[in-house]
Amino acid sequence: MDGSDIEDLLDLLPLERTAFNIITKSGTTIETMGSFFVVRERLLAAFGEEGYRARVVATTDPAAGELRKLVDREGLVSLPVPPGVGGRFSVLTAVGLLPLAAAGVDIRALLRGAAAARENALSATDNAALDFARIHVALVEAGVTDLVFMPYAQVLSDTSLWFVQLWAESLGKQRPDGSRVGPTPIAAVGAVDQHSQLQLFMEGPANKVVCFVDAGPNSSLAVPAFGDACPPLAHLAGRTFDELRQAELRGVRAGLIEAGRGVSTITLPAVTAETMGALLFLLESATAMAGWMLGVEPFDQPGVEAGKLFAHGLLGKPSEAEWAERAQAFESGDRKTSGF
Repeated sequence: MDGSDIEDLLDLLPLERTAFNIITKSGTTIETMGSFFVVRERLLAAFGEEGYRARVVATTDPAAGELRKLVDREGLVSLPVPPGVGGRFSVLTAVGLLPLAAAGVDIRALLRGAAAARENALSATDNAALDFARIHVALVEAGVTDLVFMPYAQVLSDTSLWFVQLWAESLGKQRPDGSRVGPTPIAAVGAVDQHSQLQLFMEGPANKVVCFVDAGPNSSLAVPAFGDACPPLAHLAGRTFDELRQAELRGVRAGLIEAGRGVSTITLPAVTAETMGALLFLLESATAMAGWMLGVEPFDQPGVEAGKLFAHGLLGKPSEAEWAERAQAFESGDRKTSGF
């Protein structure tokens, strides 16, 4: 939603050989549709209707919604968002698969990994998703409410951010009896956050458990011999960066255990399309199981919907005028927010 970023990107891209994929199930998402209409205007001006249609793929509901109406009216190529799949669980549908395929990822291997994780999640024994959910729900009930997701691989830094949405939006809910639950996810990445958040995890409040992802080897790059340039670090010469990363993960994990902090570890043999498919499905199924254990519906997001209605009202949507009035009353101080 940063206009300068959108302008910079569109100025940089060669429009004649750029494809645009618009992804929104409802077709009313402010951020997505606002950006799309900017792109649409530029493509129509530069290439006409035929050129515009040739450069746009829409991923949306197969039958309903405002974007579906526009797709049908303007003859755009489209892919379906399965009606029963919410946005945060949609990475293994066309929502995630088309961008991944365009980026060169082997999506068949990704889905093989996801299928294997699905089979495991349905098994009665050695069920990794059930173990993950059971352990972390037990910790929540014991007062360890914050889950730090900390892969040791820079390539998985965005996976941390994805997991934060998955866990928070699925499990931060009000139960039917009115009580509230909210296990808080925290995104981290090793070894970057060893030099920032780790101090809090190690010596701050004992309300956090750290879930490491041991990502396996990814490079043969090694520290070269450097003579006597730095004697205190002579033991690093010849060590691969994978070895350095492994030592740091093991060291941080040992330090947390010694400090009485909870840790868990997901181990991948390597970061591949297949192991990523398995990891994503594992975390999705574990999140769903955790929701049911905590007594909340993991697939809705009523708290998010209120913010959307307020925003639409403030932007002048007639049907949401009442929401705009309520927002303006809060801002003017005429009404106090509840819960404080």
